[in-house]
Amino acid sequence: MRVFVYDQSFEGLLSVIFDAYTLKCFPSHLCGRGDLHYFAGAHVVATRPEKSGRVFAALCRKLSTEGLHNLFLLWLAEESGGDLLLFRHLCKVLQHGGIAENDPADADALAVRRLARKVARQAEHYAGFVRFQKTRPGFVRSGSDGVIAKELYLAIIEPQHNILPLLQRHFVARLGDQLWAIYDAARHYGLMAEGEDVREIFLDENILHHGGLREELLAEGEEFMQEMWKSYFQSCAVRERVNPSLQKQLMPQRYWKYLTEKQIFRAFQL
Repeated sequence: MRVFVYDQSFEGLLSVIFDAYTLKCFPSHLCGRGDLHYFAGAHVVATRPEKSGRVFAALCRKLSTEGLHNLFLLWLAEESGGDLLLFRHLCKVLQHGGIAENDPADADALAVRRLARKVARQAEHYAGFVRFQKTRPGFVRSGSDGVIAKELYLAIIEPQHNILPLLQRHFVARLGDQLWAIYDAARHYGLMAEGEDVREIFLDENILHHGGLREELLAEGEEFMQEMWKSYFQSCAVRERVNPSLQKQLMPQRYWKYLTEKQIFRAFQL
């Protein structure tokens, strides 16, 4: 068993490919630096721009536009074993060219396309399931600007995959110059945008509550607007026609936690 240890970044994975071809030794397992002590004799990969750059340039020559996009989606999937799957697939692409990208007989190529579609589908779902709340200023921190001293519209999500980079373009185009942010509570980071200016943000976890932010952090009038939306949603619901099984089929339950309307709609399921 040959183990390569790397920093678990995308550039690090490309450096793994570079080292594998340089050493003519291809790993059967990949792991992070924190697991180094479990594997005696593992090869430690040094992430270097000159190595990752050469590999990426070669991939750009061999992969189609769709193939490059699937590469990006697969990395965002953050699935267990996904890095090794991507390593095997990219090695085949470098060896056989574009024919390996869509080879219907290759299990890795099929798995890459299947997982890429899964990530893209989840991002599409969240584009419709995000619920923004207007906040008071002063508790959102940007890595470059410190505390944001403005009111903004903030949404909380907990996706299975790291889809924030995919949601960015959609909401930048949709919300224009509005100051907004989406926070991934599962990965403890978020993105904030004002027009085309997009920055990374961080929140203290104790400000989060079931369904969103704590009430004292909401802007004046936000609770009223949420109650109005819940009231509208409740008035549209017909108790006798509530079908929880169909609801879960059309909107999986993992999306419900931060949906404003689901905080009251759960009462119909009792």
